[in-house]
Formats: sequence, C-alpha cells, structure tokens
Amino acid sequence: RLMTLPLIDGALFLDATAFEKYTTCRRSFQYYFLHKREAVGQRPALEAGAIFHEAMLVRRKLEHKMSLELYELAQERAIHRCYQGWTPPLDDFRTESHLIDVIRAYNRSPIMQNTFTPLIGLDGEPMAEVPFAEYLMTVTTANDWDIPVYWCGRLDYPTLWGDELWNLDYKTTTMDNGFDEYLNNHAQIGYLWALWKKTNKLPAGFVIDLVLWRKPSAKGKGIEFKRHRERIERTRIEEWFNTTCMIVEDIIRDSKANRLPMETAWCKGKWGFCPYLDICKLPPDNRQLLLESAFYKDVTWNPLRQP
Repeated sequence: RLMTLPLIDGALFLDATAFEKYTTCRRSFQYYFLHKREAVGQRPALEAGAIFHEAMLVRRKLEHKMSLELYELAQERAIHRCYQGWTPPLDDFRTESHLIDVIRAYNRSPIMQNTFTPLIGLDGEPMAEVPFAEYLMTVTTANDWDIPVYWCGRLDYPTLWGDELWNLDYKTTTMDNGFDEYLNNHAQIGYLWALWKKTNKLPAGFVIDLVLWRKPSAKGKGIEFKRHRERIERTRIEEWFNTTCMIVEDIIRDSKANRLPMETAWCKGKWGFCPYLDICKLPPDNRQLLLESAFYKDVTWNPLRQP
C-alpha cells in the first residue's frame, strides 16, 4: 500500500506520539500515523490519566478565584462527567471514587503548597493545557513539493518560579522510578522549545509532578506524590530543534519511499506487547486485512483539540 502523508492544508503536523513511534519502531509509526489505526480495547491507565488532567485543568482555571473546597467540588463534577463516558474494567482500581480521593490528596500534598506562579495568557486566565503548533521547517521533496512541518501538542502548565519560566507536566503512573524516562526526553525538551517560541522567553527547564497511583492494599502506600525539577540549558533546547529537523527529513523520506521496517526489539516493552504485534506476525499479504478489521479503529486523537 502506497504511503500517503496525512497533510492538513498541505502541512504536516507531528506530535510527541508520532516522534516516539518513529524513533522506536517505524512500522508502528506507519500503522498509527500514516494509516491512522490503533487497537480496540480498554486502556485504563491512559483513560484515567486523561481524566486526572481534566480535573487539574479545572483547578488551574479556578484556584485563583475561589477556595480549595469550592474548586474541588468543580473538579469532582468534572471527574463525574468523564466517568459517565467511560467505565473502567471491573477488576481495575481506577474508579471514579478512587480518582476523587487521589485529587483530594494531591490538592493537599506538600508539593502543592510549594507551587509556582501561574503564567497568565492574553485572555487574562492562567495558561493550562495550552495547545500549540509551532513551525519547525519546510521540507522540499524530490519532485519540488514544499511541505511545511509543525511541532504540535499541549503544554500542561507553563509557570513562573521567581522570574524563571518552567513547564510543569503531570504524569500518573504505578512505577516508583517514573522520573527516569523523562530525564532526556524528546517531548519534554520539545515542549520547552514550543514554550520559548510561544512566549519569546527562554524556559529554565521542566517540572514533573509524578502521581503514583497504585492499587489499594493492606501493605505499602496506595497514593504518593513526587516532584522533580530538571534544568535544561539553552544549548540543549537548540540541539533538540536541530535533531528534530533531521528526524523530520527522515520521516518524510522513509514515508514516501515505503521504507518503514519493523524494529523487533520493541515488540515487547515496559508496558507489555506492541498493539500491532498480531499484525506483524502475519504473512505480509494478510496484514492490511487485520489492520482494517474490527480489532482496530481509526485514530481520532488530536492534541490541538483534546486534553
């Protein structure tokens, strides 16, 4: 099947997921980004994480206007609305009542007492879950076709710490070492580049608020919060831009040439098996049939439209 780049008004928009899939397994990039297909099935960790973000958006928009008790009620109403559209599996601990407990505990946690000054947008409101699409480069193809390319996504919470600009990102996880994967993370540094372009102020770095949300048990701690601040030098942000432009050229070249092989070291990762493994195990002539079957659905996620 001939690869077609999913251009919008002649431009290519790439987010963190597209870059992550391309740099780990180009075949998964093909199925997800070019064919726009993803596996059908429950993903409780991702669904609950998205609802947590929605609740925190409510807090960021209201905390400077009302008391904790009042904006917490608004958070709980937002959580209830989200759970009206999603029911976790019966054996999953990420229930509506448990997420409300997590939000209440996070609102009162010590790390939230040492918080940042919100960055105020042009509308006079705190900036939170801010969509962006920042121009990266224009790639000229072999047939002299110019493709403008944009880095897109959402900034969780751009903030000020003193006179320094930081981007705070929430991460829900069950892993104690959840910070490790973000220490030299392409997306996190890319968000700083986007924030720099959006505000014309060089960010000092990023902050990860790790929400450790485990299954309740008689042993151990079910809910825990940790904060990590990572300072990023200007030269590293500039290096991110140069590296990303090289990857963009590779993406367009490989997509146009149908050169998107499997990277089999990633068939099983830290989160389990790749959702496309069953496809890749089939004979080549049968793969498209499974990809277009009811076991997969169209990708509708868009960071410019959804939190």
